[in-house]
Amino acid sequence: MQEPFRIQRFFDLILCRNVLIYFADPFKRQICESFHAMLHPGAYLMLGAAESLFGFTESFITQRHGDTLLYRRP
Repeated sequence: MQEPFRIQRFFDLILCRNVLIYFADPFKRQICESFHAMLHPGAYLMLGAAESLFGFTESFITQRHGDTLLYRRP
């Protein structure tokens, strides 16, 4: 499988809404690992309402803010 695109910078927030639902599970896992590597410690990943990291990675802490679910890099 091809290596996902890697950016050599760090972010405080990555918004990836309604994108992962279009990929197969192994590629979703790679994308999530890439996002984790690109985030500062304590930074957030936000996915669409129909998406979840459940079963793909244990690298994030799930946090609920009202009706919004965020994933934080520890």
